[in-house]
Amino acid sequence: MAVSASRVVRYRCSAPVCDLAGRRRVFRLGVTAFLLTSLACAPAPGATALIVFRAAQGASRR
Repeated sequence: MAVSASRVVRYRCSAPVCDLAGRRRVFRLGVTAFLLTSLACAPAPGATALIVFRAAQGASRR
């Protein structure tokens, strides 16, 4: 659920950001953010932290 909610926000904001910053730069930022949030999910100390990291991961997916 957290991933789905964050995707809705991302879809509404991604087009203007790509127009301003460029598609390649936004793509690289998204890949980097997804990698970092994936690494943060592995050692999550509890369920709340995992949900927060998964929401961030969903927001970073392209």
